[in-house]
Amino acid sequence: MRYTIQVQPVPMHVSDVTGIIAQGDATQLLDGTATGYTYEFNDKPSDAIKLGNETNNAEIFFRGSDITDGADFGCKIYGYPLNGPAKLICDISGVISEGIMWNDLTDHLYADTLTITDTHISTVVAADSGSDRIATVAFDTVGYGWLYSEFYDISAAGNCISGSINAYMRVF
Repeated sequence: MRYTIQVQPVPMHVSDVTGIIAQGDATQLLDGTATGYTYEFNDKPSDAIKLGNETNNAEIFFRGSDITDGADFGCKIYGYPLNGPAKLICDISGVISEGIMWNDLTDHLYADTLTITDTHISTVVAADSGSDRIATVAFDTVGYGWLYSEFYDISAAGNCISGSINAYMRVF
């Protein structure tokens, strides 16, 4: 018999990422050279999440706060093998939808559309994308000890917005 351990979704960043930081501050991006942002294991960002040995897969969804319907974002997901360099798993482009609210607030919305550029050794899947339901991305985590999400753009019609966004991960 096979057992799967499930946990509740956790935010992938300690605090939500704002549009101003994500859109204009290149020092916040993994670039291979800046201290705290190289691809080296010992230099991984403090927001990288440690995975348990029982983790086989991850599912990620995105939720915005004080954000506009139709806001779009770009986010890269990196995996770190134990004592190994960061490896890009996928690059995600997403759109926030007013059709999906949390806490009955019109400016607290989920992403309902996700487009993936897959660079992982196995398939990265987008589920429920473009369906007016919460879209998710799922992938195999075997071989990785840490995951990190990096937002590089949060905008509405090309303009920087004042809202914030976070990725939420559930492992199983």
